[in-house]
Order: sequence, then C-alpha cells, then structure tokens
Amino acid sequence: MLRRNAHPNAAGGPTGSDPLVTDASVSRPPASGSLPIAPSPAVSPATTPMDWDAIVVGASFAGLAAAQELGPAARVLLIDRHPVGQQQTSACATPLAVLERLDALESVEQVHEWFSIHLPGGRVLRLRLHYPFATFDYGRFCALLLARTEAHFLLASARGIDGGRVVTDRGVFQARVVIDASGAHAVLASSLRRGYVSLRGRGVGIECRVPSVGDDLHFWLHHDGLRRGYHWDFPSGDHRRVGVGRFPAGGEIKGLLQRFTGRPVRASDLHGGILPYRLREPAVDGLLVVGDAAGQCLPLGGEGIRTALVLGQVAGRLSRDVLDGRLALGTAQALYRRQVRAMRPYFATLTAIQWVMAVAPDAVLSAIMAIACGRWLSVLAQRKYWDVADPTHLRSGPSRGSLGSPVGSSRTLSRMV
Repeated sequence: MLRRNAHPNAAGGPTGSDPLVTDASVSRPPASGSLPIAPSPAVSPATTPMDWDAIVVGASFAGLAAAQELGPAARVLLIDRHPVGQQQTSACATPLAVLERLDALESVEQVHEWFSIHLPGGRVLRLRLHYPFATFDYGRFCALLLARTEAHFLLASARGIDGGRVVTDRGVFQARVVIDASGAHAVLASSLRRGYVSLRGRGVGIECRVPSVGDDLHFWLHHDGLRRGYHWDFPSGDHRRVGVGRFPAGGEIKGLLQRFTGRPVRASDLHGGILPYRLREPAVDGLLVVGDAAGQCLPLGGEGIRTALVLGQVAGRLSRDVLDGRLALGTAQALYRRQVRAMRPYFATLTAIQWVMAVAPDAVLSAIMAIACGRWLSVLAQRKYWDVADPTHLRSGPSRGSLGSPVGSSRTLSRMV
C-alpha cells in the first residue's frame, strides 16, 4: 500500500530526540518485501568474454535505464564497482509518474502531494504539487530495473578507455557501443577528453536517516547561514531523510547537517555525493554519456533521477538502433546530442533562479517565493519543470522502434489538478 500524507497541517521538520540510524540500503530487496524477481546473470572475470555488443559502465539510474532499453537480443555487459542497489547517493525522491511508468510502485515508501518551503523568519509556504512526488527504496528500485534487463553484471572498477576498449581492474573489454553512466566523475569520458569534468557547476549533498514519520516534502531556504543551498526533510514511510545541499560544492556541510538534526552525525550514517548541474558534452568520441556523468542533474533542486532515467532510456534505444543496423553510431550520437541540447534553456533558467535565490536578501526572497507559490503561477512553473524530462516518455520494458516512437500518457494517479 502506498503511504500518502496523512496530516495536511503538520509542520514537519527535524526533531531532536531520536537517534539517527545508519542507511540500510542494500543491493537486494529488503527481507521484509516480497519481490518475485531473479538477479541479472553475474559473470566472473575469469570467464567473462572480451567482446560484447554493448558495455554500460555504471549500474545506477542512468545505466540501468540504458541496459533495459538495449533489449534481450543484445549481449550487454553492465559494470559497476559496487553491487547493484548498494551504494545509494541520492535522496530517492522523484515524481510518482516516474515510478508508475517504470512499473516500480513496489519500491515506493511514501507519496507526497504537498510541498512546504520554510523561509527566513519562520514563515512557511505550503503548496499542492500538481505532479505528486514519491520517496522510494533505492535497493528495491534498482533490483526491479535490473531484473528487466538481460545484461551480465561484472563487479569491477572501470579505469577508462584505451584504444577503444574499456579498461577495468578485472580485465579489458570491447563492444560496438559503450555508454558511460559512471557518475559525476565520468570515468570513461574524462579518460578521453582532458578537462571533461570541471569544478564548475558542481554541488554537493549529504543526508542521514531519522527514525520518525512525517508528511510534506520540506525545504529550508537561507537556513543557518546557508544561502547557496538548502536543507531538506523527506518523509519516507517509517523514517525521514534529512539533508543539506550546497551549490556550488565547497565549504562546511557536515556541521550544517549536525546542527540541523541537533545531534552528532557519524560518517557511517551519511550518504550523498556530487550534484553536477552543468550540462557536459553528451557524446565523446565513440561514447554516449548519460546521467551525472554528463552533468544532467537539474540546477536549483538537485533532481537527477528523472533526467538520468529518461536520457538513459534514450541512449539505450539509440544504441539498440545502432546494433540493429538502423543507425550509424555517428547518427545516434548526433540524435542524442540534439535531445540533450534541447534541455539547455531549462538548465539556464534554473541556474539563474538558483543564483537569484542565493543573492536575494531574506525579505526579497520571501516576497519572491510568496508570488511564485501562488496557485496559477506555481502550476505553470511545475508544468515547465515537468517538461524538462517528461516522465511519460519512460517505458517499463524495451520499446519497439527508436527515439521517435510514440508513447502513451501517464496514469492518472500521478497527476493532480
């Protein structure tokens, strides 16, 4: 059963009485769940073939989405240095429509129809989400996506590209198509192009779990002296994910989280990582680069799950067209590059809003947010934000045809009027 907000007038926010618990995300569904799936075939380095149809480096959101779209006919090698679903770096909140389209509602921990913004001076603005969000279990979600691929998984650390081959600490492999979904450090792309990973346009976020319940999604602006960033509190069933994000990265962050929660935070209690919010070149030499590796994390809110999944599936479909002989690799790269570049105006607008919110005096920020949260303007803004990476283009299984294939509309549960 999906847990929806139960108390519309609850203020939410961190409490200071309960001890923090260690993040317990795992690579397999929780023991308490009943998820009838089989793991993807694992391969031993000693028996792994050197030649594949496609190689995907990175087995999180973008990589799993791409591997799924490559389909059962392709021989796909999926490489990651961690077991699938184990290394959570995300707050795991995304529009409910994303999970519906991927048929992953079993991973949902809580559905959120309200959003609260805490302003300087204690004022709280509360608005209804035109598109409900959901917090979800990372390990369970990844297990669902992995079970729908025919990819062979190799636990290994990728080192880069050498002579068109993927170099790892477990061997060297080659394929007709290679997708870099290795995260913010873009291991493959950065090995081919010096300076590909820039210090510009990078944020950082960390969070911990608090064992208590809540309702709305909460954000705090200009809290505890943090102007270029925000604090958050995301209720997730029987716990809350409480965190801090900074844009750009740099400066104190763990201390901010400790003061926010009101108690010491151990390193083992934390997860998080870099939030690359400046678009990078999505096609480098023979690679397609997706997700955080391509800087596809949205500015302002730091959302990267939706863009990683949508563009991961686009990259996977185009790669399958290359393998099937419908497209040349260069044509597929050009189509993918065009798709990503169409997002540039949205990224520029969100970056500008992020800057204004950082430099605005507290009174001005409060006035701006009060106007932005008005009913009609907030709905318009949410629709534009939705359009950046429309979840209705997602599919729960490999699609037929290529990028231009029509897709159905999202289910009504995910849209509120």
